Amino acid sequence: MAAAICTVDVPPVANYGVLPPDMLYDIMLLLPADVLCRFRLVCKPWRSLTSDSLFIKAHASRHPLLVATGHRTNEIHVVDFAGNIVRKIRPSQLTSNLQRLFDSLGSRDHNTQLDLFCVESPHSFAVLNLATGTVAANVLIERWGQKYPYVPTSFVGYVSSTREYKVLRIYHQNFNQYGRGHSQACEVIALGGREKSARTRRSRCNGSVVVDTRSRHAAVVGGVAYFLVDLTACANVGPDSIACFDFPTEAWRPELLPGPLSSRNLTIDEATVHNGTRAFRLAALGGYLVTVDYNLLNCSTDLWFLENLDTSLWTKRYSIRDPPPWDQCMFYLNGVNFPLEVLDDGRIIVWAEYGRVLRAYDPQKGTWDDFSMMKDYNAMGMLQGSLLCSVREVICN
Repeated sequence: MAAAICTVDVPPVANYGVLPPDMLYDIMLLLPADVLCRFRLVCKPWRSLTSDSLFIKAHASRHPLLVATGHRTNEIHVVDFAGNIVRKIRPSQLTSNLQRLFDSLGSRDHNTQLDLFCVESPHSFAVLNLATGTVAANVLIERWGQKYPYVPTSFVGYVSSTREYKVLRIYHQNFNQYGRGHSQACEVIALGGREKSARTRRSRCNGSVVVDTRSRHAAVVGGVAYFLVDLTACANVGPDSIACFDFPTEAWRPELLPGPLSSRNLTIDEATVHNGTRAFRLAALGGYLVTVDYNLLNCSTDLWFLENLDTSLWTKRYSIRDPPPWDQCMFYLNGVNFPLEVLDDGRIIVWAEYGRVLRAYDPQKGTWDDFSMMKDYNAMGMLQGSLLCSVREVICN
């Protein structure tokens, strides 16, 4: 996501008009996605240029966007870093049976994959295409009786080899009122690909450990869903241990992925984990799985990047000194700064959930800058795709 104009080859499209092709290319890179979507109607060469994969990638790098939801509107907003709304998806745009899925948008963490957004209820879920504002898939779910009474959590994954989208749904059950002794059940729903013969299918895929599906405890990167292990249900595991679900094989990996500290045999004071002054979260940054290591006592955050899944190789690329006031968010980990993306200029975009402020941290200077106040939003994440990609197809039954 560079701040300067991207230098890529101009796609071979003839007859751009009176402007030289390279000049037109650079001018269109400056325009927002909603304007370019209208420009596609001007002529075939402009449509071809703005639909080219190289141009779309360069444009997404210049114009990073966020997906935001909140209690006040029950709408899905695509916004820029200044807080300007680029795209709205309202419940009224959908059929009546899908409108109720928007009721809990502001209170739950959302999951996006490329330009798809998943909303859910106990009995159904829908996958929305943020580029078009339409329903990509609408699947009715058979309720698993009273054994798993809670609303499941869904995670969307993309299998590049088959160009297929899949949804992993995880159901939890608590054995007692104190939340101890959990069990879980899982199913994977394949939404199909571009082939006409593809159909929606589902299968059970229960894992051997119970995972934590709360906000910021899971991330999807490169066809793999990563989850922190639920420490209340699993014994003798490190607080930074991670369970991995593979979307291509539709199965859990048999071994846990050691976290960055466990893999180095570094000691983690479990008392600080239990009292909330030390915590781990998961993020997807620049195509990497990142373990976010919060240390509230030191007022710092370390970002560990997974370099190699098979060898459990982690590197600590950033150590962030968090800004004051820490006393306002002590013992309230959802209030600290959560990283959303690393820009090409090195700055780290973070969402300060406590103050609902979008910030940028410069690791070279150790300074913070506020982009905008976004008081209307409770949940915030990066748009991984592009609003210019409006032709992606998903089969739905």
